[in-house]
Amino acid sequence: MKDAGFTRELSRDPALKGKVEPARVSFTSRNKYKLLTAKGEKWATLTGSLRREGKVPLVGDWVAVDTAEAPAIRALLKRKNLLKRGAAGGRKREGEAVPMQNIAANIDKIFILCGLDRDFNPPRIARYVALAELCGATPIVLLNKADLCEDPEARVEEIRELLPSTEVCALSAAGGEVDWVKGHIRPGETVCLLGSSGAGKSTLINALIGDGTQRTAAVSETLGKGRHTTTHRELFILPTGGIIIDNPGMREITLPDEALEDAELFSVIEELSKGCKFRDCGHESEPGCKVLLSVESGDLPGEALENYRKLRVKGQ
Repeated sequence: MKDAGFTRELSRDPALKGKVEPARVSFTSRNKYKLLTAKGEKWATLTGSLRREGKVPLVGDWVAVDTAEAPAIRALLKRKNLLKRGAAGGRKREGEAVPMQNIAANIDKIFILCGLDRDFNPPRIARYVALAELCGATPIVLLNKADLCEDPEARVEEIRELLPSTEVCALSAAGGEVDWVKGHIRPGETVCLLGSSGAGKSTLINALIGDGTQRTAAVSETLGKGRHTTTHRELFILPTGGIIIDNPGMREITLPDEALEDAELFSVIEELSKGCKFRDCGHESEPGCKVLLSVESGDLPGEALENYRKLRVKGQ
């Protein structure tokens, strides 16, 4: 179980008493869960009591499963962390919290994959970084499809200036350029992949595993949008050590309330301001304001702009 990330601390979880064994959730499908156990893969169901309590396992969760012929998950082990986002389409009404969507659990690092084609979007990357930091995982930005970009290093520097505390690397997953990525996944460490459809997440996983585990599809040349080849979350153990979780593509990234004042988002606004028509743009209603255009497109949350305005007023 060490290969799946099992630790000494997890072994002391009180839920592992009795006729149960530890297992890690690698895939979920309605009320069925594919588990990684010391005896191989197993499919299990969830007990009615856990479901009534709202304790539904996610990919990446550790659980206590009984040893019966038809196994059932008896308990959730304590989570290290939880990756979540505001639910897609879940814009909050005034005075209400953003509805949440849980994504995965027990993550050490989050690889944010962005294609160096029409997918390249610095504000969206910054929002992914905000999600990672809120989760307590280490964000790393991977700028994929470097072979399609005339100057990938310029893009790398652009993201480094925007997010100075975040590691950034340009690569071509389709070309097998994944050594740098492999070097950032240690044995027993869990990495979660985030990015929009067509960014190359499945291609990267295939390059890391060394086979065609994940199905891939070409990006539309007309729209520059990826096709949804990954439709579910799934956890894989890499042959070189480490664990990776693939995710369906996400274009809409609504941040949880507690992330709206993230300093990285203010850096995004400062960067966008450089493209405004007027140097003294207040991002209120001015024509040619890049910040307002980003809010209208959904790439920058309006709440972040409001907080930025308040902060700027206080600093004057």
